[in-house]
Amino acid sequence: MDITRNGIRPSGETVNNKNAKRYRTFKEMVASPDIDAVIISTPDFHHADMVMDAVKEGKHVYCEKALTLTEEELNEVYKTVKSSNVVFQLGHQNSKNETFKKAKQIIEKGILGKVTLVERTTNRNTKHGAWLRHLNDDGTFKPGSEDTIDWKQWLGKTKKVPFDLERYYGWPRWFTYDTGLSGQLFSHEIDSVNQILGFGIPNKVVSSGGIYFHKEPRDMPDTFHSVLEFSDREFSILYSASLANSNFRGRMFMGNDASMIVGNDLSVIVNTDSPQFRNKIESGLIDPSIPIYTYPKQIQDIDGLTSASEKYYAQRGLIDTSLGGKTMDVTYLHMKEWIDVIQHGGETGCNIDRAFEDTISVLMMHKSYVENRPLKWDAAKRKIV
Repeated sequence: MDITRNGIRPSGETVNNKNAKRYRTFKEMVASPDIDAVIISTPDFHHADMVMDAVKEGKHVYCEKALTLTEEELNEVYKTVKSSNVVFQLGHQNSKNETFKKAKQIIEKGILGKVTLVERTTNRNTKHGAWLRHLNDDGTFKPGSEDTIDWKQWLGKTKKVPFDLERYYGWPRWFTYDTGLSGQLFSHEIDSVNQILGFGIPNKVVSSGGIYFHKEPRDMPDTFHSVLEFSDREFSILYSASLANSNFRGRMFMGNDASMIVGNDLSVIVNTDSPQFRNKIESGLIDPSIPIYTYPKQIQDIDGLTSASEKYYAQRGLIDTSLGGKTMDVTYLHMKEWIDVIQHGGETGCNIDRAFEDTISVLMMHKSYVENRPLKWDAAKRKIV
């Protein structure tokens, strides 16, 4: 309560909100006439019901990814939000990264030529990065007990199981509560590629992988791969993730003239056999071993960050962006956009239509892994088959 009652306004003015209230349940909170909008940052398996509860009470919603665990939930959430007047924003904060906007411009100008393959990767090599988060650094359990945690409310509609701190802190490891690496990590990737290429939903998806390294109880694989085919747009996305390797591989857009690597910074490298740039290469104006373009010109030194997690998110462009010569927090910009639309009208960058597209892709990847089969999107019926 002390945190909610004390804070600092954007102007720097301190705030002492003595009227801050504590609610026993989410439904009780959204039913209150004192609440105008909510930020949903609970474990993923609560997102769908909470979004719908809030929307039905007329509250504006900012919801962290992933939006839902099933296609049925997604359709229900989509219908509920679309039939309302609330302002919805899905928590893909990297949509506010200026680097991704610059990448979109480069694609649109045809500098890469025809793009037929996009590679996306997310690697982590720590137990914490594998969601083994119930222990402190010294091996002792993190705080929490049945006296301090409402276990029944936390479980929600899921299967009733005995109180378990490992499950409480590491819920992404179980498919009962999450969609694995597709929902936890790839959801950011599909959103950023969609911003740059604007493709919508894949025609076909196939996923594979397994539990090869981390042997603690889990459903989530520590090695995961997926191929998303966009046959109508004539390109594919190849995604891979490892929770047992720290090699950083950026987002790679591959065209017949050049390749573009996108993270917190951006670089464009011309192919040695590029048709578009052949004359410039032969004349010596372009050296294919050197990027022809980088953005920003002064790349932020991520080594100044204090933790491995912060460096990871910085590399992926999920923390800061350069805007007007100033370093800005992308989550702040994303939430600011949501609040600005609530107050002044307009449309959010990650509205329910964009959220639907991103979530369908995530669900196709996850379902393909769980069912061990390729999946297709029936655009006419708006259904995964």
